[in-house]
Amino acid sequence: ICMQCMRYIQEHYSDPGLSITVLGDEFHMSPYYVSQLFKSKYGISVPDYITKIRIEHAKADLVASGKSVKDIAEENGFVNSNVFIRNFKRYEAMTPGEYRKAKE
Repeated sequence: ICMQCMRYIQEHYSDPGLSITVLGDEFHMSPYYVSQLFKSKYGISVPDYITKIRIEHAKADLVASGKSVKDIAEENGFVNSNVFIRNFKRYEAMTPGEYRKAKE
């Protein structure tokens, strides 16, 4: 189930509605049970894993494209650019703009 959840997240990370509830519905299990399985297997919560995958894809987009931070945020499943910037800074210790400049 955990591997299936990972695969599902990797395929649907760009959907802003992706959540533990969606995974529970998809795999016909309680969201709480899916969450517990995932955390015990991988040591990371489902929401944190979803955010991590979104950030990894966004990092690639920041380096490879000239798209705006707002567009990259939306394309990678963040509800808005403020949420994206806050999460990006939490994971990378810099803003998306700073990351892009550092990688130029």
